[in-house]
Amino acid sequence: MEIGLNAFVKFTNASASARPRLARQIAEQASSEYDPATDFWRPMRQAISRDRKTSRDGSALREVAISAPALRRPSFEAISDHWGDVSNRWKEASFATLASKRVELDGLSIRVHPLFTERWADGHGEAVCVWLIRNNSVPRQYRWYVICFLETTPSQAFNRYS
Repeated sequence: MEIGLNAFVKFTNASASARPRLARQIAEQASSEYDPATDFWRPMRQAISRDRKTSRDGSALREVAISAPALRRPSFEAISDHWGDVSNRWKEASFATLASKRVELDGLSIRVHPLFTERWADGHGEAVCVWLIRNNSVPRQYRWYVICFLETTPSQAFNRYS
């Protein structure tokens, strides 16, 4: 079976009581065609990717937030409003191209597709996966977990994906 990194992260962070239901959902999704119409965050992920490749000023995110349907607008605006706090991390880096990889874990194939990749002048880089959430139910210290993980990941890990 092959699943995306997002599904793997959701499952590993789910409570023990939620895991059976989530496992069924992940298995159903893995065996069905991807439907962009049901992907709540797709427009915002695309905007983040465009931003990193072009202007790097957050304008792509603002455009998506402004034109978003009413249901998505509050969530998209929240991401757009705070993107500068996150993207400032890569202000001295430049966009780099990186292919998707698959990681095998006990017979489970996990697709790892970074949303964007940044490389600094000294050659080290970061492959960045972005998780977006719709509410503030996640404690603040965990919202920045991915950033902390990136800061502590040795640069050799990046080279495995280059």
